[in-house]
Amino acid sequence: MMKMFEMTDLGLMSYFLGIEIKQGQGEVFICQKKYAKEILKKFKMDECKAVSTPMNQKEKLCKEDGADKVDEGYFRSLIGCLMYLTATRPDILNAVSILSRFMHCASELHLKAAKRVIRYVKGTSDFGVKFTRGKEFKLIGFSDSDWGGSIDDMRSTLGYCFTLSSGVFSWSSKKQEIVAQSTAEAEFIAATATANQALWLRKILLDLDLEQKKSTEILVDNKAAIAISHNPVFYKKTKHFNIKLFFLREVQKSGEVILVYCKTEDQVADILTKPLPTCKFEFLRSKLGKSGYVFKGWIDENMWATARLELGMVIAVKKHKPEASQGHKEWLTEVNYLGKFHHPNLVKLIGYCLEGENRLLVYEFMPRGSLENHLFRNVIQQGHMLSSVVQPLSWALRIKVAIAAARGLSFLHEAELHVIYRDFKASNILLDAECKAF
Repeated sequence: MMKMFEMTDLGLMSYFLGIEIKQGQGEVFICQKKYAKEILKKFKMDECKAVSTPMNQKEKLCKEDGADKVDEGYFRSLIGCLMYLTATRPDILNAVSILSRFMHCASELHLKAAKRVIRYVKGTSDFGVKFTRGKEFKLIGFSDSDWGGSIDDMRSTLGYCFTLSSGVFSWSSKKQEIVAQSTAEAEFIAATATANQALWLRKILLDLDLEQKKSTEILVDNKAAIAISHNPVFYKKTKHFNIKLFFLREVQKSGEVILVYCKTEDQVADILTKPLPTCKFEFLRSKLGKSGYVFKGWIDENMWATARLELGMVIAVKKHKPEASQGHKEWLTEVNYLGKFHHPNLVKLIGYCLEGENRLLVYEFMPRGSLENHLFRNVIQQGHMLSSVVQPLSWALRIKVAIAAARGLSFLHEAELHVIYRDFKASNILLDAECKAF
């Protein structure tokens, strides 16, 4: 970039306006851990109990809720701090966006909801966004909307985010300016806003010599909205938003943008439109781009049924992607062998599920994740969305892990069924809280 723009090299950046930057080989990680802790101290919540989501899914906030009013200055200060935190935390953006609507009429319920966001930040203060070097810089957008989510005026909330062969770098969550009369219209309005952002980003990338020669894909989970953007037959049903209609058709016809359908469960922008249940929220936050997805949950050890958050046995649920290379045969192999083998250095398979295209494996939960995250990197990527900072293992612990992993591998090779494990690598070695290897 120094060949194109006049600039001075001041070395590797590590801190800028409250944002911490960690640069490694082919990757950059940004977070606001220090600032998050300052927020906790400022509002005297550094000893609070953490929660798993920033907002209660069942709670619907409104202006006139009957609760006592609170100090508006205090509430605005709290929301203002959280707003700045969204610079590297898209996972709290929707909650902060909703709460910001009550700056002038804050009640005890609004304050309680805002403090819940801080409690969520308490448990995820080291989360941020990670950018890795990719083979191609392909701009991809995700667009979504709820429908009539605001109780006060029944307007919908749109959300979008963009990736560039790495983590998300542009995101938004805001209430729509008009009342959508159908889910298709709400999604169409969101897609229009996303298309506008896509055009602006394409121009920025062009100036940076990263021209997007192909159409920018915008993933939408509503087929009706996509059909409206292509089919003139829908004209009579969409007269009340003609300008947006013709704009979206025009940019698609020019080849700059194209709407592409995606399943609702794969819609990353859903996390920016409304409060979600814990499992779905964590899934979208930690969505992986590899062979499957991994969830954290709790079950009752006596009944083997789901348990309330943090009450019961902690488990990890691995969901295989139907289109991934790990197909049914590989899934069945894991079920057959892990269900029969028992060894101190083999992860315990608790159960499995096969329903339609869904293939799930339930394991005992390993708090430290895979060994790969504790060797050379100090950043754990949580899919496209978030990451967290960890410290590398000491040499003493590495030797301990190596010996334990070797014992597990030796057991497989010498077992009666003679399993030859050929996928032995750091990412497939899991660590518990005491760094015991599995």
